[in-house]
Amino acid sequence: TRFPVEIAQMPELVSVNISNNAQWSAEELYKGLDAIANGPSKEKLQILYATNNKLREIPESFSNLKKIGLLDLSRNQIETLHPLGKEVAPVKLYFDNNKLTSLPADGNGLFCTMDDIETFSATYNKFTKFPNIFSAKSKFTIGEVDFSYNEIDGFEGEEDGTFRGLNIEQLSLAANKFTKFPKCLGTTGSLVAYIILRGNMIDEIPEGSFSGKYSTSMTSLDLTYNKLSKLPKDFTAEQLPYLYGLDIS
Repeated sequence: TRFPVEIAQMPELVSVNISNNAQWSAEELYKGLDAIANGPSKEKLQILYATNNKLREIPESFSNLKKIGLLDLSRNQIETLHPLGKEVAPVKLYFDNNKLTSLPADGNGLFCTMDDIETFSATYNKFTKFPNIFSAKSKFTIGEVDFSYNEIDGFEGEEDGTFRGLNIEQLSLAANKFTKFPKCLGTTGSLVAYIILRGNMIDEIPEGSFSGKYSTSMTSLDLTYNKLSKLPKDFTAEQLPYLYGLDIS
C-alpha cells in the first residue's frame, strides 16, 4: 500500500521492478524513485521497470544512474522529463503510453549519451515534432527508434536548419500526421536503413528527398495507407541501389 522506500537503502541493487502499483500516488512514487536515484546503489543499478503506474514526472536525480542499461517507464502519466545527461548511456529506453510532448536536452544538446542505444521507444504520446536529440554524425548506429502513434508532423529544427539528423537502423513514425515525406532526412545526411511511415496522410514526396549523402543506404520503405499519387524523379535505382523492400499499398 506504500512505496517500499527501504529498497532505496540497499547497497548492491542491480535490478528493480516496481511495475503495476497503481495504488501508489504520483507524489509517493516520485519520492521513492528519487530516493533510489540518490541512494547507495545509484551507480550500480542497471535495470529499472516502473511500468503501469501513476508517475507524472521523472526525478532530475535520474542523472545519477550512470550504469542504467534498461529503463522502462511505459504506461504511466508522465508529462515532465529532465535530461539524463552525458554520463548516462542506456541501451534500451521505453516511454510508451505517456503524455510527453517533448524530450529536453541539456546545455550540450544531449538528452543522454546515445553511443549504446539499441532501442528508443516513445509510442502513444503527444509529440507534435520529432525531437532533435539524435545526430547523423554519431559514430554509433542506433538499432530502433519508434515514435509511432503520436501527433508528429515534422522535425524539431527542420525549418531553421538546426535539425542534426539521424544515424538509425530502423525509424518508425507510423500513424502520425505527416503530409509530406520528411526531406530533411536527406538534406541532413541522415543514415536510416528502414523507414516506416505507415498510416500518415502523406500525399507528396518532395524532390531531393532521396538525394542525400547516405540515401543510398536505405533498404526498406513502408508507405502503406497514405495518399500518394506519384513518386519523385529521384526515386531511382541510382539513388536507392540497395532498396529491396517497398510497400505503397
